[in-house]
Order: sequence, then C-alpha cells, then structure tokens
Amino acid sequence: MPFVGNDPAVYVEELGANLSSGPTIVMLHGGAHTGACFQATPDGRPGWAPFFAAQGFRVLLPDWPGCGQSDAVPLAELNGELVCRALSTVLTTSPQPVILLTHSMSAAFGWKLLETHGSKIRALIAIAPAPPGNIQPPTPIVARSENAIEVETAGFRWTVPLNACVPVSETLVRDKLVGTSTRFPRQALDDYTAALHSIAPRLVLERQNIDGCQLSVTNTEPFRNKPILIVTGSDDRDHPREADGETADWLSKVGARVKYIYLPDLGIEGNGHMLMLENNSDDIAGLMTNWIAGLDV
Repeated sequence: MPFVGNDPAVYVEELGANLSSGPTIVMLHGGAHTGACFQATPDGRPGWAPFFAAQGFRVLLPDWPGCGQSDAVPLAELNGELVCRALSTVLTTSPQPVILLTHSMSAAFGWKLLETHGSKIRALIAIAPAPPGNIQPPTPIVARSENAIEVETAGFRWTVPLNACVPVSETLVRDKLVGTSTRFPRQALDDYTAALHSIAPRLVLERQNIDGCQLSVTNTEPFRNKPILIVTGSDDRDHPREADGETADWLSKVGARVKYIYLPDLGIEGNGHMLMLENNSDDIAGLMTNWIAGLDV
C-alpha cells in the first residue's frame, strides 16, 4: 500500500502483510525522521518494524504528510491537525483496530487520534512522548521577531524560523536526540545526522506549545479503559522520569489503563531519546511485545 488517502496522500511502508492473522501495529516516527527509522539500526541490525513483523505482526510505517515520500504540503498549512487528518486514513483503512506506536513529537498526534478515532485503536504505545497540550506548559520564549522565535527548553536554546523549515543542527543531535546515551553507536553518528530531515515550523512551535498551540484533547471518553504503555530511558534530556510520569498520571486520571516503564527501574541504563536505534533496541521491543501479549490481542 504505497499511498493512503489523498488529502494529502500518505506514503505507507508495509511489512508482514502475509501474516494477516496477527495484529496490526502502526509506527509513527518523530520529528526529523521518517518511517525508515523503524527499519534498521545504525549498527546494521533489523529495526523494530522487521522485529515485530517476525513476531507475527502486520507493520505499517507511514511518513508524516510533508515528510519523506508522502505528499508535499505548503508550510503555512502543515500543522498537527493536518497531520492527524492525513494519518487517520491509515487507521480507517485497517479492518481491525490497530496498536498505535508513537515516538516523541508524534505522541501529540497519537493522543489526538485516540480522541477522534478511538474505536480504531486497540492500544497505544508512547515512546518518550510529547504530552498533550492539556498539561504541557509553554516553552519560555527568549526572543521573538516577525521572522523567528527563539526558545529555550531543557537547557537547549534554538531558533525557530516562522516561514521556513527548521534545520536539524549538530547541536540538536548531540544534545537532544543522542545526548548522554551510552547505547547509541557513536561511530554511526555522522551518517545518522546526514539522514535527518528539517521540520515544518508550525510543528516545532506546537511541540514547544508556543502561545498554547499544542494539540489538546477535548473529549477524554475514548481514553477510558484504553491500554497505554509509556517507555522512557535514563539519559533522555527532555524526558526525565517526572516529565513522562506527569503524562502517565494525566492518562490515569482520564481513565486509561496506563503502564509506565522507566527503563532504569528494570535495571536498563544508558538509553537516550532514540530507543529504536540504540544497541538494546531488541530488548526494548521485547518489553513491548510482552505487554501486547498480555492484552490478548
């Protein structure tokens, strides 16, 4: 199924399609990436997509609209609402409810998709998730002009142009995506950085909740009794235990059945933000498949 929908069309890579008896898992990449981040690790091992396919899952890897091989979208129109509308077609084309896996920025899309298409989502896995706008405080603004906004978050300062894509700098990779991780293969850092993509400015502003623009959930009823798993590593600068714990607490308050795995609690140390690319990615995938098995899907 190379493309789904037409408003705009979303490119979707499919694995394990011949295993129709197994559940479908839809993996949503985070900012600066495409669905390819789930295909292979920088050290040459199969990524989460082939791992899950080998376990009997049908795996769908969409590229966000305006990213990768999906249709281009004018920057002025490319926001989280449009991304969710386009990605919802991936859910509605599945005959059975899917397991939705989100990473980082795409978690905000996942919360909104759960609100709008809850009947098409059997369970949700959120890796180092962006919180919904309901509970995310706005990022402090250092400076603002007609053309850019400069913000500071987790000790990292960056400038977001308002009329151009936000480039992925070496500083962003070094300080945020990889950071102090001892699990990321450093010998692959240059190739990894070169493969990253710039990010649409409105999506970055939403992620920072500038002027309260992050996607928020208005109807929490679809969250009631919904199984949700959150997974966070020890060396993720933007996702300390307390931050993702607040997201887990909010989900519990609205009635979801939440399990929060902070990897150090299991004796797993050294993971940063890019869990699917680190040298123990198979172990983390095993934690997720064990959780899914307990859902009897």
